[in-house]
Amino acid sequence: MKRRVLCCFMALLMMVMPLAGAQAAVMPAAQSKAASSGAITALKVSANPMAGEKISFFVRLNRGGRLLMKIMDAETGKVLSQFYNKSRSRGSVKMAFSGRLGDGSTLSPGKRYLVRAVLKTGAKRYEYTKEFTVLRPSPKLTSLKASSSYYYPDSNKAMKFTLKTNASGRLYAALYDAKGNQLQWVSQGKTVSAGSQSLSWSGRKAGGDYYATGKMTLRAYLVDESGATSPTASVSFTYDAPPTVEDAPEIWEEFTKPVTVVNANYLSEVYLTSRPGGGSRVGYIFGQSVGVKVLKTSGQYSYVETTSYRGNRKIRGYIKTSRLKTITPTSPFGILVDKKTQRAYVYRNGAVVKSFKVSTGKSGYTTPSGTYVIPNRKPGFSSNLGYCRYAVRVIGRIYFHQVPGSNGNYAAATRQLGKPASSGCIRVPVGVAEWIYKNIPNGTVVIIR
Repeated sequence: MKRRVLCCFMALLMMVMPLAGAQAAVMPAAQSKAASSGAITALKVSANPMAGEKISFFVRLNRGGRLLMKIMDAETGKVLSQFYNKSRSRGSVKMAFSGRLGDGSTLSPGKRYLVRAVLKTGAKRYEYTKEFTVLRPSPKLTSLKASSSYYYPDSNKAMKFTLKTNASGRLYAALYDAKGNQLQWVSQGKTVSAGSQSLSWSGRKAGGDYYATGKMTLRAYLVDESGATSPTASVSFTYDAPPTVEDAPEIWEEFTKPVTVVNANYLSEVYLTSRPGGGSRVGYIFGQSVGVKVLKTSGQYSYVETTSYRGNRKIRGYIKTSRLKTITPTSPFGILVDKKTQRAYVYRNGAVVKSFKVSTGKSGYTTPSGTYVIPNRKPGFSSNLGYCRYAVRVIGRIYFHQVPGSNGNYAAATRQLGKPASSGCIRVPVGVAEWIYKNIPNGTVVIIR
């Protein structure tokens, strides 16, 4: 009898043991910590996790396997994100969660979440679940940058600023001069979301005038939805105001006087000689554009004075009078280039309408002084410093043109405006060159002195 009872007990025990093992492997989440204590012994969350920021998790494994991490809604059990699906051996594992879900949203401050570590080893599955909440991050600005460290406001391009915010809120940004005086708001409470932001500034005062040349600083801060204020971020740059029109000399009459030029192609080199009809060559001038002063006429020849194309020196010599022609200006415009100040002034019917810095020829490539008549123009040409757009011919191969650059980068040549830097041409700011190209007609008189 005893043997029969013992056999029945052993048979019942054999039937119950597999069922118990199966239940341990699939125990519900609320009891998973106890069930998997032999495989996953610890799961920790980094201290004070912030919404929208990286969160670190630490797992301790007592055996190897494939580890998967899940972020879940504590109330509904919905899986919000899965990450770190890798094979690991036993030991400590540190993992980072980006702070953002698949749709780009962030975890909500104060809301309850679960992090679940799932370890698969062979046919078995172990889980360890930990509850956590995230805090509202302190507002912060990062990566505040200006589009350039040098800004010439007459370039027809706005100054751009980019930055990143870690929270939504209201963005404040203002410009200050070198003495710390506030000049102008660029953003006064603009509503922004967390992420990348862009601000734009015209480069002028509210009334359209320019500020004084000097160092400027943009200071920005964020006020989040709770009213907390971020630390102030700042970026500085050089502001280079164009010259004022009040500085322009009163020489309008010079632009209305007839100009004598050589009646030849604008690229033809016409030589002056030391004697009528012969003698040595004293220099050459180009046709159509170079103004000459007739000193006297002897028979079929005129004795003239002008400036040499190379060397910027006065030359005098003879040329057949029949090769000369007189142009009476009809353009309402005139342009003065002052090499001493490296400035240019555009006149229209006697009034100065535009002034700007230029770069004329550097030492060894001096831009020749004199009076010239614009013969033609072309879209641009290549140089060793990049492409030169909006080329308006002044004399021979000397043009007004936009500062050279490539891929939209004109910073290096723009910084040189206001001092001689070219190989003879007259470099002008971005925007100004296009304006000259589209508005100043052929036949306009240019005076370089």
